[in-house]
Amino acid sequence: MGFAAREADPKARRGLLIAAAGGEAQGTDVTIHSADLSDGSALEKLASGAIPVVGVEAPSLNHAGAAAAEEAGIDFLVFGVDNTTADALTRSKLDYVLRLDNMPSESELRALGTLRPQFVIVPNVKAPVTLARALELRQIAMMASAPLGASVASDIDLASLTALRESGVAVLILQKPSAAAVEELAECVAAMPERTRRERDGEMATLPSATGFGADDEEDEDEDRLQS
Repeated sequence: MGFAAREADPKARRGLLIAAAGGEAQGTDVTIHSADLSDGSALEKLASGAIPVVGVEAPSLNHAGAAAAEEAGIDFLVFGVDNTTADALTRSKLDYVLRLDNMPSESELRALGTLRPQFVIVPNVKAPVTLARALELRQIAMMASAPLGASVASDIDLASLTALRESGVAVLILQKPSAAAVEELAECVAAMPERTRRERDGEMATLPSATGFGADDEEDEDEDRLQS
């Protein structure tokens, strides 16, 4: 991602960012505000806050709103498929974060991945994380070719947090957190084991179509086996 943790020691956050939604809190890396994109002065005030990376989510997003956010110095916009016009995603100085309200089909996820979102905010992540939900998260991350953002409780347990990271989650979102809540989550993140080499390399199961290994290759292998 184009974002980076505020900690001087990169191991302190174990590759995860903490975001505050609905307000600022000391210790967070990212803030996500709900705002009216037609109010330029309000956007400039948000962009000048203490948190280095500022995003905005509006009820609807069009090109004029995106241009206003870009001019005000906002770093990224959160968009949804049904409330955004296609031309709103063309501003070169903005990053974009996709919010999913439900689980798209495999083909839709691949198409959404071509938009190159900075990360994808996923719904309904609860601890403990079931295996079915973890596999669904992995599928989203793999198909969309993007890390995931998930709302969590500040007191989430270490095992659940590690499971989320291994499922592709890279941004932990706290709703209107206090500084104490951010500190509590940051301490849990710092206690996580370091990622293994396999995890750092992003090794996940990939579909044949994603690797360039298709039906023609399978036929060639079948012919080789028959000839041998």
